[in-house]
Amino acid sequence: MGVGKLMEPSGCLSDFTKVTIIQIIDDHSRLAVATLVAKSESTESAIRAVNIAIERHGVPQRFLSDNGSAFNPTRQGKVGVLVEHLKSLGVEPMTGKPYKPTTQGKNERLHLTLQKFLRKQPPAPTIAALQAQVDAFDLYYNTERAHQHHPGNTTPQEAWDATPKATPPVPPTPDTTPTQALKSMSKKTSQDGIVTALGTHFQMGKEHIGREVYVLHNNTFIMFFDDEGIEIISHPIPPKGTNYVGNGKPQGFMNRYENKDPKTEQSTKSSDIKSPR
Repeated sequence: MGVGKLMEPSGCLSDFTKVTIIQIIDDHSRLAVATLVAKSESTESAIRAVNIAIERHGVPQRFLSDNGSAFNPTRQGKVGVLVEHLKSLGVEPMTGKPYKPTTQGKNERLHLTLQKFLRKQPPAPTIAALQAQVDAFDLYYNTERAHQHHPGNTTPQEAWDATPKATPPVPPTPDTTPTQALKSMSKKTSQDGIVTALGTHFQMGKEHIGREVYVLHNNTFIMFFDDEGIEIISHPIPPKGTNYVGNGKPQGFMNRYENKDPKTEQSTKSSDIKSPR
């Protein structure tokens, strides 16, 4: 699989709000395996798009992306959450050479085709409306539009169906308990600024009251992102029975929660969490 992102500089929505469109394509058949409209290019949106592709079409052997921080920042000397997620599934993450966009040429051509399609559509007022438009494009692109790469006017879907599928990769089996693949969910922040996940109350802060929060977690750590994909708090999975995890700010009205341990009331950004190996 290969992944690319498309961000219209003038904004994709009718009110000129800038959004990111993440497209994932099969390298051989050119099948568009997943397209996701997101508020921003973030770790959360990248993993969400990848998980959609995997749920629909299975785990790939390799995954090619650019060097963006949301996808694969390895060349920047950083550890990427998406990279570790892919490794936990046995997938080999790959990146193109810096300043060499031709490495992802197939994705770039798909971006251009989608752009042409969207210019002919009425401006979408919301992300949901734009998602419906790109879903319609994917259906047309995959099943009706013959691809010039394939002989005999074959569509990407026909090429995909006619190609033997590669054996799924085998996840690594370290001596210790293997790290689970990341799971995602969305939660609404309570009037106390709290999100409850995995049986624990996590403090987000009053600025997030009533807002939707996206959660990524496995058996090692849990991460919370706001509705623009910006990280709010990340934390190692608390011990079983932990009722409350703070965000490092004064407790205030949170004093009524029982079983609080001051040692757990600290926020940890993902850069401070040891990445699973």
